[in-house]
Amino acid sequence: MRSVAYYKKYEGIDIWKENIPNDLNIEADYIVAHSLGSVVALQNWQKFPNTKLILVNPLVLKRSFWEWLWRWFKFAFDEGPRIDKNVGILKIFSGLKKLYQLSQVDTTGILKNISANDLVIIRGCKDKFFCDNEASGYLKKNGLNLIEIVEAAHHWNEKFDMEINRIISGP
Repeated sequence: MRSVAYYKKYEGIDIWKENIPNDLNIEADYIVAHSLGSVVALQNWQKFPNTKLILVNPLVLKRSFWEWLWRWFKFAFDEGPRIDKNVGILKIFSGLKKLYQLSQVDTTGILKNISANDLVIIRGCKDKFFCDNEASGYLKKNGLNLIEIVEAAHHWNEKFDMEINRIISGP
């Protein structure tokens, strides 16, 4: 549950602090989304396929809410919680509701419809809980554009910023 301010170099929509309207058409050359925010970005792209997506450690495979919640607990214990002061403690309850709603989305169906030119997925190889080895295998098997950062886990890493800048800047 991170606010956009947590990422420092980006501007955008705080999915934890705001209610996102279903008809929101995000107009940008690139949408960068991390973790659960990737589900929101994919849903937006499904309705308005007018942008390129860079998804960082996205939740890819369909898993139950309870499995995602269990993975979140293990992640928080393993990688350590990082408090985002921009998201209040009361947002945890509405955040769990959003987690439930977003965990019901089949992102694999959306991913299959996106051109390789319009999608890049960045994964921290040490992410054992969300964009894990099983998800990585699925992405590779389906020919999706996957960049793996060996030193990174699930938490935001400066290597993600460097890779995003490289992608946006072009060859």
